[in-house]
Amino acid sequence: MLANLSYYTLRELLKNYSFPLALIDLDGIDYNFEFFSTRVNTYSKKIRIATKSIRVPYIIKYIYEKNPSIISGLMCYRIREAQYLFNQGFNNIFIAYPEVNKNDLNILIKMIKSGCNVSITADLLEHFNILNKLGKENNCVINVVLELDGSLKITNSVNLGVRRSSIQSISDLKNRLSFIRNMKNINLYGVMLYEAQIAGVADNLPNDITKHIKRKIKQISIEKVKDFRNDCLEVIYDQGFKPEIINGGGSGSVDTTIKEECITEITIGSGFLCSHLFSYYNNLELIPSIFYAIEIVRKSDENFVTCMGGGYIASGSYGKEKQPEIFLPKGITYTNIEGFGEVQTPFKILDKKLDLNLGDPIILRHAKAGELAEHFNKYLVFKDNKIISETETYRGLGLSFL
Repeated sequence: MLANLSYYTLRELLKNYSFPLALIDLDGIDYNFEFFSTRVNTYSKKIRIATKSIRVPYIIKYIYEKNPSIISGLMCYRIREAQYLFNQGFNNIFIAYPEVNKNDLNILIKMIKSGCNVSITADLLEHFNILNKLGKENNCVINVVLELDGSLKITNSVNLGVRRSSIQSISDLKNRLSFIRNMKNINLYGVMLYEAQIAGVADNLPNDITKHIKRKIKQISIEKVKDFRNDCLEVIYDQGFKPEIINGGGSGSVDTTIKEECITEITIGSGFLCSHLFSYYNNLELIPSIFYAIEIVRKSDENFVTCMGGGYIASGSYGKEKQPEIFLPKGITYTNIEGFGEVQTPFKILDKKLDLNLGDPIILRHAKAGELAEHFNKYLVFKDNKIISETETYRGLGLSFL
């Protein structure tokens, strides 16, 4: 595994390549897949692959084909992405974010009429009106996944989690169900709830004085999410709806979400690649499998080297954890004054024994797996600590879905 190689061994493997360069390790993915598959098999659940966290067709297919029997399908983030993957041979596709643009929704209709098992998230009355009208105009039924709100509300103004769904109470749910009951061109295909304050929060970051608070919030949220999901499903079933999928969780909440009897599938994406945020969860033991390398081009001062590029900062709320993490060599650090720059990044050498020269790589880890693919056209693919191929990202294929 690349995670076990020394800096000098990896430097030798990369010596004939141009930088910046992205690397992906199939051995690490294999290990992480086994980690998750063992857990979902124990509770007879399935995995839905989150393509947003990968954005590389070869890797999506590689993970899917490792054990198709435990894969329920793909979770996409745009209709146009779903269309592309359908054309690549995938069929069970769940679009996990609402869309309202008529041009994109017409693509959804084409997919349905081409035989694709595709569904799309909705929660607002406007969503249902738009989809039902579209289905009626095109003489087809659109599969809808009803998204419930999974955040933890402390007060009306304090909301821990993400602001995604407008269905925040049983009353909200009943309102939506009564609204869609007589819509002949909508089928309630599934129910989704994403517990972001559990799955999306690293609770074991170094020097994080809030980690115990985060864990307490997670403990409280686990029971509240479970109760709300079960209460909602009881109402849904009592009113005669029969959703085929009950989707929950993410890589960071797999150990708790799989224990809910009602869940049929867990969404996993970043965990397969283990970008650096996923090394800091109290309940995950994963192998880093995605990296990128930037090149030393300057030695500006004694004990400092400067690299070309490097500033791939992750999206989301502001914090140091969203910066890249230095993987190799050990014994260097970034500078607080400059951080990770767009066109150059300085590093301070702490270990005087390091042999670093112009043209040598510094190996980094991005905070979020999928976003790295927006910076590279290709990934260098490793297996058994050897370079076996190069593979194109969405960007490398000329695809831009966001």
